[in-house]
Amino acid sequence: DIGAVVNSSIKDVELALIADSGYWTPVQACFNYFHTLHWTFDLSWVGAVAVGTMLVRAMLSPVNVEQMRMAERMAIAKPEIDQLTAQAKEAASKGGQDAQYYSTEMQKLWKKHGVHPGRALGANLIVLPTMLLLPITVLNLPKLGLPSLSAESFFWVQDISVADPLYILPVASSALFFAAIQFNMSPESMTPQMQKILPVFKILPIAFLPITVNLPALFHFFGLTSIVFQTGQTMLLKNQAVRNYLGFKGMPRISEAEVVSVHKPRVIQEAEIVQPPKANVGQAETVPAPPKPAASKRGGKRKKKQRKKRSS
Repeated sequence: DIGAVVNSSIKDVELALIADSGYWTPVQACFNYFHTLHWTFDLSWVGAVAVGTMLVRAMLSPVNVEQMRMAERMAIAKPEIDQLTAQAKEAASKGGQDAQYYSTEMQKLWKKHGVHPGRALGANLIVLPTMLLLPITVLNLPKLGLPSLSAESFFWVQDISVADPLYILPVASSALFFAAIQFNMSPESMTPQMQKILPVFKILPIAFLPITVNLPALFHFFGLTSIVFQTGQTMLLKNQAVRNYLGFKGMPRISEAEVVSVHKPRVIQEAEIVQPPKANVGQAETVPAPPKPAASKRGGKRKKKQRKKRSS
């Protein structure tokens, strides 16, 4: 079959272009990943990028769920962590002797709530590099000069390896990105620190629009797929039955008085500070001075009689 021979030749040429591209090895691996989806399953490049993106994000979903569980547990434990931290600082300012004691207490507190900063860091080391690698790969795919990619069109876009001439895709991506921020980043589910930077996230879709209009159309298909997948995942995780199944504890309801007491710094009395036991290693214990003996009542009466005699 002449068509099969031609396709096989094009496929081999594209594999050679990928191998000789000179990109970083993980990026080349992603090139081959999308290329395999395109040729093996007879998908268009738009379909290969969309399916490949959803597969990767689906594989990362357990890690994302664990991150959300950790964030929820950390929010529950935060009042106790803040109180212990304040006690440690207060004890240090008053001459507290052993910081190891408070470190041990903090670890006990982490264990009690099932949280640890190291676990959150490990999850980020998995998710962040992957989520950075995908857009870099899709952004550089059109630069390889793959014949099958340059020949593909999508409705009004005659070549998906170049920018959208009508700017429909970049505007749609920015609008959907802004709507996703409004939906996915609700202020009531965010920490006070994240609420402060929320306006910055809302400006990003508009601020980056002059740059995104010049990006290849294929990149916008990747962006739209990512936004739709993330929004669907967020909607699913807002379902209480799903959250219970996944092991979310749920944030406890806090009264207004408790909110004020948490956010308003409380003055810690000296008697409330937990002092660690003193280590008797070559330290001389200070012995309190004995109290002065009180004057006896008889001695006081004699002195009064003597004064009266002298005066008389």
